[in-house]
Amino acid sequence: MSRTFVLPDLGEGLVEAEIRNLLVKEGDLVKEDAPLLEVETDKAQVEIPSPFSGRVEKIHVQPGQTVKVGQPLVSFGDAAGAAAASAPAAPRQSTPATPVAEAKAPTAPPSVAASPPSLTTAAKADGGPVAATPSTRRLHYSAVPFATQTAEGAQKPLIVLQVEARLATTDLGGILGIEGLDVIFIGPYDLSTSLGLAGQFDHPRVREAISEIVNRAAERNVAVGIWVPDAESAHFWVERGVRFVTVSNNELMFFGAASSLRHAVQG
Repeated sequence: MSRTFVLPDLGEGLVEAEIRNLLVKEGDLVKEDAPLLEVETDKAQVEIPSPFSGRVEKIHVQPGQTVKVGQPLVSFGDAAGAAAASAPAAPRQSTPATPVAEAKAPTAPPSVAASPPSLTTAAKADGGPVAATPSTRRLHYSAVPFATQTAEGAQKPLIVLQVEARLATTDLGGILGIEGLDVIFIGPYDLSTSLGLAGQFDHPRVREAISEIVNRAAERNVAVGIWVPDAESAHFWVERGVRFVTVSNNELMFFGAASSLRHAVQG
């Protein structure tokens, strides 16, 4: 029975992505979590893994094409039939592969080595990463029991909410009162824009709005994070109680490095 994989919900309000590269071709037999294609969104370029095993029956997209969430990407034929048909021709399976679910090793390397080698080996030979879901990697490909991730005392996710507009501060008390909240993260670009002071992070009104969030969060024992453009700004806000700081971004760092190089060459 044919199954079609569509572009999944990418989160963060993203509704489309551009196909950058196809990592499989029609007729290939793929395994679950093997890389299918690379896509680029407004946020990042990511690799999308296969949600199940099977033979690639039809590829519905091409590099350079923009697709919407829910649009078909790849159709797969029957997994069992495809596996049976391809078994005699698989050149890399000179020794039987041990199913991952049966791995008994206490650490990740033995269970990874026991994974079916066909597509994994091909992906590594091409120089690309082997895709796997975060939960799969965290469980070391089944070498770590799943129950350890749900037991009392297991590592918990960090819950971060972002405040990007002055309007959010009108209900800041309700936001800070959300159960389990660890960090409230300030987006200064949008916050300054909502104040009519776009990009003026050092303006007294912008700093006043940020300080209000920092002080009220401290009263609730909620950590505050912020994005800043440079080290000087980072020191400024850390000294005022901010504990979660991200500094600069790709564009600023590349521009700064390029400018420094140009000035050094020109003397």
